[in-house]
Amino acid sequence: MSIATFNPVEFWRKLGRSSVFQRVLGLFKWAVAGSVVSRITSIASMVLIARLLGPEEFGKLAFLVATVGVAGILAGMGLGLTATRFVAQHIQTDKAATGRVISLVSHFNIVMVVISAGLIASLSGIISETVMKTTDLSTGLIVGVVLMASNSFRGVQAGVLAGFERFDVIAKLSIIEGAVTLISLFPLAYLYGIHGCLIGLSLGPFIAWLVGLRQLKSLCDNHSVRFMNFDGWQEWRLLFSFSLPTVIAHSLAGPVLWACMAAIANQPNGYQELGLYNAAYQWHGPLVFLPMVLMSSAIPILVKEWEDRHRKKFLRIAGAILCVALVATILPGGLIALFSRQVMSLYGADYAEGSTLLLYLLAAVPLHAISKIAGNVLLAMNRPWLVLIPNLFWGASLIIFTLSYIESSGVYALARGFLLAYGLQCALLGFLVFLSVVLDTKKLDRLKI
Repeated sequence: MSIATFNPVEFWRKLGRSSVFQRVLGLFKWAVAGSVVSRITSIASMVLIARLLGPEEFGKLAFLVATVGVAGILAGMGLGLTATRFVAQHIQTDKAATGRVISLVSHFNIVMVVISAGLIASLSGIISETVMKTTDLSTGLIVGVVLMASNSFRGVQAGVLAGFERFDVIAKLSIIEGAVTLISLFPLAYLYGIHGCLIGLSLGPFIAWLVGLRQLKSLCDNHSVRFMNFDGWQEWRLLFSFSLPTVIAHSLAGPVLWACMAAIANQPNGYQELGLYNAAYQWHGPLVFLPMVLMSSAIPILVKEWEDRHRKKFLRIAGAILCVALVATILPGGLIALFSRQVMSLYGADYAEGSTLLLYLLAAVPLHAISKIAGNVLLAMNRPWLVLIPNLFWGASLIIFTLSYIESSGVYALARGFLLAYGLQCALLGFLVFLSVVLDTKKLDRLKI
């Protein structure tokens, strides 16, 4: 069907009859169930904490979470996506390889968490004094190690479960995580301030990870896959061919945002502005999260369609996900934008002035979602290095724009740069997906000849 004769009604009718897409939607329902509950509890928790702490302390909490998050990227090493990609590829054909992949990502994750924790603990004083310009956050960095480790372990575990297409288990674990966080966060924050917040944020993912260990062990037994054996290092090449480019590409966001936040923190009233930004970002994340969940649900299926050379099915699924993502981001984003001031006022009267920040971050949501989908399509094609180039452009443009206008615009420079950077990344990733499909199609045509 050419673009000129494209009929959207017929397209959706055919898509609705597609067994593959129905399978994606079946998985997506579970993923959405867990994500919606998790995000609602997260927003509710942050509203309560923001009102308790106030903008300045809430900004300090955001900076601490961002700092340990950068270390968490090193600890995660793109291992969750590696697990999803290669467990999905091998689970039906090679049980031994599946077990080795699970073992590799699990054990390497533990090693990287220990290294990252050691770096944070040893450098906490230096980071607090030289970057955060205060001495009272060094203990917070050490406490944040628990949050970093919990999130890292949870991320890799979720990646393995996604490779098995067990999004029902992932959903249940997300609900457990959200419930524990909601129950524990406010009392701990009330008693111990920022340190209590960090402990409360750690409890949810840690308990969910413990429950998930038992679920994963049972799942491996049912599929005759050896769980946590010690022969995973036979798959060490995956760390360089897939995990390394993936972590480089996906690790840029954390350090880049952290650097921009550090620059803002060193401005007059910097932590107060970061508090406004953190409150506004609580609404950007959930809107992007649903398209990401849909894409994560589809990755195992996309991998199989690509490996089986079913290119038309692959493109139809990717295109349908893109259409759903645009609807899922633009409509609710527009609704939230209409009530932006009221939404920010939920965090307290001092946050209402951040409504313009919220508008910039909402405008970036569709671009962010498209970028994530295009990047994961390239990963499903096993083209991890191609994801790196647009991410470099994203990071460079965000830093340059923010630093260029930070003195005149403060935190608004970061919000505007956020929108610009995702626009550039979106265009470049879309071009690389198109180019990859065209070149691969020509390659297949040559093989047929």
